[in-house]
Amino acid sequence: MGTDGFFSFASANLLPVSLNDPFNSALAIGGNGGQGGNGSNGNIVNLFPFNAGSGITIIGGGGLGGTSTTITNGGNGGQGGNGGQAFANSVTNNSFAVTASSVAVGGNGGEGGFGGNGFTNFGTNSSQPGQGGQGGNGGNANSNAHAQSSDGGDVFANVSQTGGSGGNGGRGGAANFALFLDDPNRGNGGNGADSHLLNAATGSTSGNLSLFQTATAGNGGLGAFGGKAGNGSAELSFSDSQAKKISTFNASSGGNSGLGNTKSEIGGAATSISSITSTIASEISVVNSAFGGNGGSLGTLAQDKSAGGGKANSNAEARNSGNASVFVSSNAVGGHGGNTGNLVNGVSGSGGNANSYAVGNNSNSGSVTVISNASGGNSGQSVDPRTIVLSGQEFFSNIGGSADAYAKATSTQGNSVATATANAGLGTLPELVKAHAVSSGGAGSEATAQATARDISVSVKSRTDQQTAGISESFASIGQALPTEANQTDEAIRTYASLLPDAEIAQTALLNQTLVNQNFDFTGDSTAILLANLSVINTENTPGLHTFHSSLDLSFDTAGIANPQDLLLGFLTPSFGNTNLAAGDKLIFSYSIEGVLSQSFTLDAENIDNAYDFFNGRTLNLGQLTGLTDSNSVLKLAFNLVLETQTAGAGLDLGLIVGNSTFVTSSNSPLSSVPLPAGVWLFTSGLLGWLGTNRRK
Repeated sequence: MGTDGFFSFASANLLPVSLNDPFNSALAIGGNGGQGGNGSNGNIVNLFPFNAGSGITIIGGGGLGGTSTTITNGGNGGQGGNGGQAFANSVTNNSFAVTASSVAVGGNGGEGGFGGNGFTNFGTNSSQPGQGGQGGNGGNANSNAHAQSSDGGDVFANVSQTGGSGGNGGRGGAANFALFLDDPNRGNGGNGADSHLLNAATGSTSGNLSLFQTATAGNGGLGAFGGKAGNGSAELSFSDSQAKKISTFNASSGGNSGLGNTKSEIGGAATSISSITSTIASEISVVNSAFGGNGGSLGTLAQDKSAGGGKANSNAEARNSGNASVFVSSNAVGGHGGNTGNLVNGVSGSGGNANSYAVGNNSNSGSVTVISNASGGNSGQSVDPRTIVLSGQEFFSNIGGSADAYAKATSTQGNSVATATANAGLGTLPELVKAHAVSSGGAGSEATAQATARDISVSVKSRTDQQTAGISESFASIGQALPTEANQTDEAIRTYASLLPDAEIAQTALLNQTLVNQNFDFTGDSTAILLANLSVINTENTPGLHTFHSSLDLSFDTAGIANPQDLLLGFLTPSFGNTNLAAGDKLIFSYSIEGVLSQSFTLDAENIDNAYDFFNGRTLNLGQLTGLTDSNSVLKLAFNLVLETQTAGAGLDLGLIVGNSTFVTSSNSPLSSVPLPAGVWLFTSGLLGWLGTNRRK
């Protein structure tokens, strides 16, 4: 059996009196575990002891061979040694700019010893091949760094910590030195080491303070049972009252699980948390990331399901006061599911889920920018037996990882921008794909949310101009219900969208919407493509012209719709603001289909009374679905609602539903059912052909 690897230890300390050397770096790398000893080959004594009147012939029906009397099996391989541990610590104190760096890497587990081969006499007796040894486990790592400047110099503390990877299981022996593709006698893979950091990078200065820390877990080794991946976590939380600028980077990664001949393990989980507060007017930049590890794949003979990808959770918050800016970025990426080589019974692993949460706050006039990204891991791949002969095509055969992203930016007197993006992993559509952004600014606000799953995507944006205070909220999802509007009366702009809502959600939205409901049959052959809400209300009390924008863009591959019909747009019960439009106010609603049509409708104080009749319960037939897509069968549809007003309380809250259905009301033309002056509707030249009999083929 292999022995444990030796561990390395590194420690560095720089005293304040050593003013000529502002740098301190510590590096520790644990030794790798020793390889397990190989098992001896098996043997059979007196391999062919022929008896009188008997013999062995290769061809023909000769007599049976004699019986062996002594059997020796192949020996089992020894277990690989565990990886050595690593410790690194760096401390620097100086009156000028200082840097402290600490790197610790755990040793990798040793590979299991090879099993001995067996022999057979081709008769009734045989010696058994030996079992390969188990791979050693990865070694742990521990890393810390502290930097301090007593005279306002720039301070940088960097910590890197990597857990050791598990060793591979030893190759199993084989009878007669035969080679088996999946090596049924291979030893199990060793486990990867966890890697956890908690405020490992620290520092202090009245100048620029930069703290970076990265935790990486070890991978599992391959084997009959693939080794488990390590989990990674990193947390960096503090409150500072000195630094004029704070920059942090905090990241964690789960390990990848090992390939298994018969069984595999889920990918390592990753969790990253940053919470940074400045009690003075300090500029803050926070970057926080989490990456889930990949699930273990399986060989061609495995009957088990391949393991799923590791989950990723990223949570970042930052807050300050004064006129300094705040920037927060949170990124979560789920691990990919394991692949399977079994052509008939194998099932690949599901993608790892991703959750990202980001919040930034300034209690004065500083600008705030918050970005939150969540990307689910891809499903594992397998070979489709129906196409392997023709093309060997691989496909994602399980559920893609879910994605949930939330971003909130708040500046009491300054500008605020919040962006949330959710990307589902490739594979079957997961249950949750959701992006939610909220922005509250005293001098302009903007909130953008986008949800994507494979070949469909919806993006929404809500914003005010930079001279206008207000709250902007955007919500984009695939398949989820829209948020309730309770307790949201203080919002200036709200844009919600659900792409491909299920039938129950769509039916609920059409309750008490009798006129629109008659054009859709979501329990039958109708398909709900979009459910949306666009709202623009002037919540600003200061005089002057204020502008509010609500916009929505979707890209939808219609190839999956089995029975393409008409594309219908239904307007749900509108709600106008508490105050009517005044002279000089303007409300503009428009929609367009890329390359096909564009239509704009403008309301002012003179025609506002007719607008309710038009929007309330109206269904427009936009044309045959197959004639509204591009050459790749992709529908690209956009909506915009803009309010330009000097009147507090004026605005419009409008619900929409878009679906593939059959138009059953009396008119197929939007113009014939618009009770407004002809000049109100504005059409592009491309739409003029659409209003007649022409259809794009």
